[in-house]
Amino acid sequence: MSFSYYIVSDKIGEQDPELGGLLIHNFFNKLIEAKELPSHIILLERGVHLLLPEFSALEALKILEEKGVEILACVTCLEFYDIKDQIVLGKISNMPAIIEIIHQAEKVIRL
Repeated sequence: MSFSYYIVSDKIGEQDPELGGLLIHNFFNKLIEAKELPSHIILLERGVHLLLPEFSALEALKILEEKGVEILACVTCLEFYDIKDQIVLGKISNMPAIIEIIHQAEKVIRL
């Protein structure tokens, strides 16, 4: 089954920012051990911050990329936050390409 993750934050949840940061860190570190991997991880809004050098689970994202998971960052979001030149992995993408990937996926999971 083809599936993608659609991530719009640098945290999981909205209640406690510190806990949310820990949860997103743990999510990616455990995802590298999963039997099935997504075809894509699509990052929008504050999710693009996960590609900055200071993200604690950046090594896990690198491993996922090496395993064939395509990590896409929304160019509009990167430009909005003025971090386009600071991301250290992933591919810069645009909305038409993101829409095409979402339409082709059998399942899209939003975090």
